Amino acid sequence: MLPIFLFAAASAFAQPKIQVVGGNSFDWGDVTPGVHEYDLTVVNAGTDTLELLGLASGMASVVGEIEKTSLAHGDSVKLKVKMETTRYTGERKGWVKIQSNDPVHGFIEVSLRAFAVRYLYAEPDGAVLFDDVVVGKESKQEVTFTNISHRDVTLSPKVEVSGGQGVMRVEIPRPVVIPAGRSIKLNTYLTPLEAGKGECFIEFSLMEKDLTVPKVQVLFMAKPAAGAQ
Repeated sequence: MLPIFLFAAASAFAQPKIQVVGGNSFDWGDVTPGVHEYDLTVVNAGTDTLELLGLASGMASVVGEIEKTSLAHGDSVKLKVKMETTRYTGERKGWVKIQSNDPVHGFIEVSLRAFAVRYLYAEPDGAVLFDDVVVGKESKQEVTFTNISHRDVTLSPKVEVSGGQGVMRVEIPRPVVIPAGRSIKLNTYLTPLEAGKGECFIEFSLMEKDLTVPKVQVLFMAKPAAGAQ
């Protein structure tokens, strides 16, 4: 009977234990305004199966995503966290909360932080909206860039476009110096490829080598209608 008793006692103490590798916080540091992602690792450091029961975030601009919800002893899974800072300047804080069957820590909170550094502000409203656009037809929208820093900056003619269902281009024929506190106007053009909602980011570069974040990311949005048949 003694071996059976010892086995039963050991089984009674088997339990899952949730841990986030590297600790329960992450700081992106200085970032350009935009969408920023990072993969955290959640591990089961216990002796029984860990069940991840739910995720919640502390602000609208923070998202947490996880691929699987059941972890055996020693198993791990990536927790993708995202923070959106497109329309913000300065410090942004948030959190992702994980619920599990860990009997000691049924809820754990992962704190997130980023500091959005912005030299230029794009108008209108930090995001450019193309109105009355049609699939296959190029539309024009004027964007105003204001230098909100205390130094002159130089806008590079090279831009990077990501995402979206359309073709974007910007008229910057040569490097443009924008004095502190001053504004310039640029023409941007969108040719939608599909009907419905579309959005993309254009990343503008500043040419000064000593800037903390020499990038400026602008969100462009449109809801193109189908072209004439």
